[in-house]
Order: sequence, then C-alpha cells, then structure tokens
Amino acid sequence: MTMTANRRSTEGWPLAAFQIGLAVLYFVCLFLALAHARTFSGHWYIPSQGDQYTESADITGGWAWAAVVMLTLGVAPVVGGLIVGVVGVAVLLRFGSRQRKPLIAGSVASLLMVLVALSPAGISVLGWLLD
Repeated sequence: MTMTANRRSTEGWPLAAFQIGLAVLYFVCLFLALAHARTFSGHWYIPSQGDQYTESADITGGWAWAAVVMLTLGVAPVVGGLIVGVVGVAVLLRFGSRQRKPLIAGSVASLLMVLVALSPAGISVLGWLLD
C-alpha cells in the first residue's frame, strides 16, 4: 500500500518538470537572443526585422548558439501550448486529481512562455532571428 501511495504522489512531477524545463530553456534562449542583439547596438533593446542596428548585418553568422536559439524560440511555444491543452483535458477528466499542484505549476510556466512568445516583443525577436 505504501508503494502505491508513493508512486501516486509522484505521478504529475515528470510532466511538470518537462514543462518548467522547457519554459526555462525558452527564457534562456530569449535572453541569449537579446544579448546578441545588444552586441550590435551597444544597449538592450527589442530587435525587429530590418532595424537600424542589424539591417545590413549577418546576425547568425559566427554565432554558435544561433541554430539552438532559433529552434527553441520557434518550437517551444507550440509544444508548451499543446502540453497545456493536454494537461487541461486531463484535469477536466479528473486524471491525476491528486497531482494537480505539479500539473498546475507546469501549466503556469508553459502558459507564461506561450504568452511571452505571442506578445509583440516575442514575435519581433523571432522574426528578427528568422530574417
């Protein structure tokens, strides 16, 4: 009986850890993109396609993290949004009703990531990288 109770008490944590880890990775990559934009302008700003600082520069050339940052900023919000939807359906169906706290914590992290990605600043940074 104790083994079952212990197993049940950790059911929601792997998914929550994945959600929180994905959100942390997204925000680290967003910081790296903004820090890279700072190297062109000399100050912190939200870059956009064709801005005055990087209009004629090759922003991904020579930047070792370019591929990882572009992939993460483009794909992570989609994955996070899908996971929030799956967790929402699972909670509505009362699956894992005892593990709501980790599921809610992970969903909040993923939802925050999706909201930042869909904000005008998030869209501008991703468009700047993909330009």
